[in-house]
Amino acid sequence: MGRVDKEFESDYPRPCWNLRFFPEGERNCYNINVTKGTKYLIRATFVYGNYDRSNIIPTFDLYLGPNIWTKVEANDTIKEIRGRYPYDLYDRFWFPVFNESLWIPITTNLSENTGIAYNPPERVMKTAATPLDANATLDIEWTVESPTTQCYPYLYFPELQTLQANDTREFNLMLNGAFLYGPILPTLDMEIVYDKLPNQCTDGKCVLQLTKTPRSTLPPILSAYEVYTVMDFPQLETNDDDVNGIREVQDTYDLRRITWQGDPCVPNQFSWEGLKCNQSDNSTPPTIISLDLSSSGLTGVIAEAIQNLAHLQQLDLSNNSLSGGVPDFLADMKSLFLINLSDNNLSGWVPKTIVEKKGLKFNVEGNPHIISKSGPCVSKEDIVVPVSIAVVVTSLALLVTALVIFFLCRQKRVIGEGGFGSVYLGSVNGAEQVAVKVLSHSSSQGDREFRAELLLRVHHKNLVGLVGYCDEGENLALIYEYMANGDLKEHMSGRTRNNFIMSWENRLKIATETAQEILSPCVD
Repeated sequence: MGRVDKEFESDYPRPCWNLRFFPEGERNCYNINVTKGTKYLIRATFVYGNYDRSNIIPTFDLYLGPNIWTKVEANDTIKEIRGRYPYDLYDRFWFPVFNESLWIPITTNLSENTGIAYNPPERVMKTAATPLDANATLDIEWTVESPTTQCYPYLYFPELQTLQANDTREFNLMLNGAFLYGPILPTLDMEIVYDKLPNQCTDGKCVLQLTKTPRSTLPPILSAYEVYTVMDFPQLETNDDDVNGIREVQDTYDLRRITWQGDPCVPNQFSWEGLKCNQSDNSTPPTIISLDLSSSGLTGVIAEAIQNLAHLQQLDLSNNSLSGGVPDFLADMKSLFLINLSDNNLSGWVPKTIVEKKGLKFNVEGNPHIISKSGPCVSKEDIVVPVSIAVVVTSLALLVTALVIFFLCRQKRVIGEGGFGSVYLGSVNGAEQVAVKVLSHSSSQGDREFRAELLLRVHHKNLVGLVGYCDEGENLALIYEYMANGDLKEHMSGRTRNNFIMSWENRLKIATETAQEILSPCVD
């Protein structure tokens, strides 16, 4: 916040003494909440008043959304203001432009009928001007920034004088020498003139002339006028879904980058840091195609809002402190072909849908707790998952699954039952017998036990070894060595088929060695 210098306070209304200025960043924005389909009047007032004691008037461009509005030079004075709300229903400013050397002022105390379109304030309509020379034209001039600028003039003509029986006031309206409207005969109820089609002025200079007709005995009269210029806003704003998505990402990670203001993609020279957008087609809104938040100090999990960036092609969240798992939704983003999650604190399994997605470059190197499909202990080289290797692994898994199902169908022999599901006797390559634990769809612990078996599998001479596994959607199976003489539990409990009783010494030895195996570190 700033305040105008005391020596300039008399030049400004009191509300303008305090002002907001922006010493940082190339773009600073105000967000205005609006309702679709509603019309709004936007007014911005800029003053200087030497608030920074540098005595240098700033100049800057003013944008409305992604489109340039005008260039601003903050003036150090404000002209007299008349007619603002509540006197004007549309909160317009009305400025006196009376030319003392050419015009004669006219005023009235009569009540004017201002209840017509555009509702000009009564206090403005009680004043008017006519040419000092009764036979001269009444001229109004203004300039526009570009010669091609189109404009709409609105002119108000109330008759403020009581005319005699032989008096006539009649005139035509000309714009840059061309007939625009007429003849005009003002009345006490006020005449308003405007053109429904825009007008264009030669060389950027507009001249409106009120010209007396031959039969008129009185000069033209004018009470007030407004001029509206047409502004082209060719640049579309960024796709709404992308804007909502990136703002949710911003809120999730509490990102307070000074460049993250206004429209994320446009104007191009002010696009948000870390974003790349597709603006190739001016007929469609720009879209976000790349998001780079590497080395941004991010914490927490990977934001779900990222999936709302439907056009995203590249995502870089590397070198942060993100935790939790790699979300499945990343594989569902159709345009995404590069994901860099390296050097974070992510953990858990790499989703199968990501591993198998064709054309996807995926990097989770530098996340020590990430688990690949190969097992719980993996090297950094194993973490980067090329699509070609994923295809080979998938093909082998399908082949093993087909063989297992084939032999299960042939054997159909159930050799056990547990919380995971039924255990079948099978064979591999028609020779080696195996025990196959198949997940029951009614099991409440099957999926959890399946993951635990793969992560914490203990290798011991008294325990059957894990030969392989099947992971195909809802079809889960663990394949073990087959022990024809029963399991360890039966031998330790003395309930074997041949009534063999194990000594307590052997029981304690097995238990001790198994515990030691469980507590030993996992070595890569």
